[in-house]
Amino acid sequence: MRTARKLYEQKDMTVAQIGEVLGVSRTTVYRALRKETGVLPTRQKDPSKST
Repeated sequence: MRTARKLYEQKDMTVAQIGEVLGVSRTTVYRALRKETGVLPTRQKDPSKST
């Protein structure tokens, strides 16, 4: 959970990308972040996709 939180706070990766790095699903990352803070994280914009 600490690694997920650190990666999430850096705002360089999406939650899906964090899940890929850690070998878990996006849902698992959201669940871990929510469990730790009690708040569901907001969706981050994918930095590799520009509009």
